Amino acid sequence: MRLKRMVASVGASFEQFVNKVENHEAVAEAVIRDVRASAAKLRIQMGGVMAQTERLRTRRDGLAEDAGRWRERARRFATVDEDRALECLRRMKRAEVEQAQATDQLAQFETLGDKLKDRVAAVEARLSEMQLKRTALSSRSARAQVMAAGNQDTRSDVNAVFDRWEMAVIEDEYLDEVVAGESDPLGRELDAAEEREQLKAALEELRTEDRS
Repeated sequence: MRLKRMVASVGASFEQFVNKVENHEAVAEAVIRDVRASAAKLRIQMGGVMAQTERLRTRRDGLAEDAGRWRERARRFATVDEDRALECLRRMKRAEVEQAQATDQLAQFETLGDKLKDRVAAVEARLSEMQLKRTALSSRSARAQVMAAGNQDTRSDVNAVFDRWEMAVIEDEYLDEVVAGESDPLGRELDAAEEREQLKAALEELRTEDRS
């Protein structure tokens, strides 16, 4: 039971792997080539059957004419030469037998020809359908790939635009701060005075520690 599950699991994994890596268009093209080759073989077979059918039809008609001629000859010799009349009737009968055989063979080949015609029509219809579907899917796939690539490039371009914009804003903000600091002498004076007071307070603490 475990072996069956393992085999099933491996099979499923392999199928998923094949679905991911296979070139669908190449596989479809290979299938179409096989169907096209099958259609070509069927057309060749049908051509041979049709040619043989025509030969059998010609033979049947010729044997029918031969039987008619031997009948007329037997009638002409019936009163003047009995032996020749009998030989003419023998040949008439032989022609009729061969005609019946040719008629039976002709019927068989006509039936086979009709079946081959239907088969060829079905295969060619299927081939046409597959070719149309291949073309449609190939176009859709190409369009999807182009759109995906375009979207990816667009996202990259958009991100780059916003990154550059943000960098420019940061630079402007930094420059504003620098300029504001340079253009405010009162602020600098007060900052210096506050710093001096803090330093004097720290110095007084040191003096107090030394006296104690």
